[in-house]
Amino acid sequence: MIPKKIHQIYFPWNGPFELIPIFVKSRQLFQEMHPDWEYKLWGEEDALKLVEDHAPDLLQFYKDMRFNIQRVDFIKFLVLKVHGGFYCDLDSHCIQSFEPLRSKRFILHTLKHLIPKHHEYVQNDFMASEPDFKFWDIILKELPVNYKEKQQNPIYDQWKGRFVLQTSGPAF
Repeated sequence: MIPKKIHQIYFPWNGPFELIPIFVKSRQLFQEMHPDWEYKLWGEEDALKLVEDHAPDLLQFYKDMRFNIQRVDFIKFLVLKVHGGFYCDLDSHCIQSFEPLRSKRFILHTLKHLIPKHHEYVQNDFMASEPDFKFWDIILKELPVNYKEKQQNPIYDQWKGRFVLQTSGPAF
């Protein structure tokens, strides 16, 4: 069963959290819809401590990732592995309770149901699981291998967005 936890992540690349209305509204809506749930907004220091405490063998890899957004993607996976619950990007807004979904062990989604011709990538903007779900172990093991493989290809010096998508994002 997925625990009553909601996780969101904010690293202050664009200034203070409070100055980004869509993010403030996102947090507010998730908390209003789930008043008795644990809510955590993960910052850079929290994320680093999580890696140090729960994936110390991946700490240098985490620090060496080329782009900050890749570290955010990495933390999404580690948060769900360690704590379980629901992860939601800050540009998403909650319109109903997640309570009916808690009976599941694991939740991922694609955009196929919204965009029929969309590539069948698993999105990483909304995910959920019980703690220690085996999938996260596989992801955290394969992510550094995939990253290092892609990093060797010079095309990704030109295709920076694709590098992110294919190393830690939905195309990974």
